[in-house]
This record gives sequence, structure tokens and C-alpha cells, in this order.
Amino acid sequence: MKILVATRATQGAKDNDFYWTNDGELVFLGFTCDRDLRNPEMGCGCGRSFSGVETGRATTTATVIESEMTREQFESTVEAKFVLDGWDAEFAGDAVDQILWVADRLPVGAIVERRLDEFSVRELVS
Repeated sequence: MKILVATRATQGAKDNDFYWTNDGELVFLGFTCDRDLRNPEMGCGCGRSFSGVETGRATTTATVIESEMTREQFESTVEAKFVLDGWDAEFAGDAVDQILWVADRLPVGAIVERRLDEFSVRELVS
């Protein structure tokens, strides 16, 4: 299945890029604060980033890859992170659904950025 993972590729293309995750780390769409909902360019950055499952940190770039991981494995990994961080494990399924929905609509090799619920391809690496 196609999934999104953190990437350093194209970092710095925009002045407000940031990368605090590990290369290849699974990502999901984290929660978005009210400030970013009003203007993701002027908030904390949560409305334009992906959250790393391993580190719990964020990045403004992710890439679409083909993975042998199953949906169940992905959901279990996200659920474990949510529990570790004190979040309700019930949200894991929704978080996985959201990121898989995004990945499914993009080609493998796409380097992706986010602005709330809009996703753009910065570059396509073949």
C-alpha cells in the first residue's frame, strides 16, 4: 500500500519549512490548533505539517512510497504512539484513514506539502 513518510527532500524551498523528524519515518496528520485553522502560514505550523509516528515531531515535507506494511500494522503503530503520548487510541483509525486517503491520491515518489486539508506535490522523484 502507499503511505507517506518524512523526507528532507525540498526542505528550504519555502522560508517557513521545518524538519524535526527522521528520514523515512511514518507520518500522519496531527491535530490542528485554532490559530493554524485561521491561517496556517501565521500559526505554529501544525496546519502545514505532518507528524512523525516515531519521534512525535513534525515536518513540512513527506514523500509517497510503496510499502509492504499492512493497514493493520500501520494502525497498530499509530495507536501505540497515541497511547504512549496520552491520546485516546480510538483516534488512531481515523488518523490512518486520513493519511492513507492522501497517499492513495498521489503518485509514488511525490514530495508533498500541506496547507490544512489541501495537499500539493512539490516535486516528483521517479
